[in-house]
Order: sequence, then C-alpha cells, then structure tokens
Amino acid sequence: MERIHCRIEYIADGNPTCNILINGKKEFSFTGNSTFYEFNFETPAGEFTLGIEHFGKDMKKHINKFIEIKKIFLNDIDIKSMIWKTVQVPKLPSWQNYNDFKWEGNLYLGHNSTISYKFCSPIIDFLFGYHQPSTQTSYGMSSKDNSFMEDMKKYFSSFIKKK
Repeated sequence: MERIHCRIEYIADGNPTCNILINGKKEFSFTGNSTFYEFNFETPAGEFTLGIEHFGKDMKKHINKFIEIKKIFLNDIDIKSMIWKTVQVPKLPSWQNYNDFKWEGNLYLGHNSTISYKFCSPIIDFLFGYHQPSTQTSYGMSSKDNSFMEDMKKYFSSFIKKK
C-alpha cells in the first residue's frame, strides 16, 4: 500500500460542498471555504482514480455557488498539464441527455458534477513517466554502446574531408 498526500488548490464562492472519491468511493468531504484542501489516502500498487465531486447545489437558490480547481499535488508533485485530462460529468435530471453536456478539460464545477483522474501507484514513477516520456533510440543503441554513433560520425566526416 502506498500512502499519498494530496493537496487540491481552488477558488470557490458560496461555500460549495465537495466529496473526494477514491476509485468511485467517497473517502472525504469538505466545504470550499478556503483556497485549498489536503488529505492523505492509501492505495495498493496499480491503477486508481481520484475524483472531485461538487454536490448539494440547488440551481435556483444557489446561482453563484461553484468551485474551480486550480492545481492538484500528489506527494508535493504538481500534476501540471495532466489537470486538463478529465471530462466533467454533471448530475442531470432524467429528462436531460448527458451527451449534450460533454465538458472536457472543464475544471469549473458550477453544476453538481464530478471530475476524475486516472493514476497509477507508485505515484512518483507514474508522474515521472507522464511528464518525462522516455527517449526513443535506434535499434542497437544504448548509453553504453556508442559504436553506432562513432561509425556514423566517421561516415559523414569522410564527406566533409573530400570537399
């Protein structure tokens, strides 16, 4: 099991009520009356989801109630551009069609809705792999075997010497 510290930075108005969902299960609740919320959770090795749910808003009575996610940190590491890799899922009445409300990359939760992220534990390896994709090399090349590069250098240098 990996213990992960999460910090969510946000702006909010109207004291929105929110749940934190780990793998779809409510683990924490908070009221958006600050600029951040921090919590710790444990997850086994492998994939997991982290969700933020805005709930309890009456659209007629609480017109200006919202929460907008600004940053998410996992073990003090900013997930940076990954924050936009989400689709907001609104809570809709049965007579509305969800396909009319596809909000990709929308971090402004003005409706009762949820955004979620897919991660993998160990989190440090996952975030490093996401933000620092591996370098592709030619077949036979590695940091220990430079013979291919030396051969290419000699080959192209021979053209320069001929001129």
